[in-house]
Amino acid sequence: MAQAEVPAGAGRIDLVVQGWSGGTRWGAIVEAKFDHDLKSNPLPDYALHARTQGFVIETGAGRAGATGTLVVLAPKRTAVTTRRLARNRRWRLLHWSAMLRRWERELRGHADDVEFRRFRRTLWERIA
Repeated sequence: MAQAEVPAGAGRIDLVVQGWSGGTRWGAIVEAKFDHDLKSNPLPDYALHARTQGFVIETGAGRAGATGTLVVLAPKRTAVTTRRLARNRRWRLLHWSAMLRRWERELRGHADDVEFRRFRRTLWERIA
């Protein structure tokens, strides 16, 4: 299941993706950035939301037991992003282009919805 603009603390999470596999709840909290930086996003509130949903967020070598991830999608790393992520170590930056390339690779050989293809093309245009 995917939900957009999910209220969490003092802000709204851009995207929450979650599901079940083998009796385990998994998920991702995604903060999507295009023209703005992370200055006003309450990342700790978003991480708390992940925990209340039952996601296990671990860092470093402990990722093996993780059932969730906290991701900032951005077109580039900025000074503000670097400072915010240094204070919020469980979050990781993923460049939009890297995510979209992985997405396209995973979709090969599967039926493609016209609207979903249009959405991905719009994302490519925004980050290029």
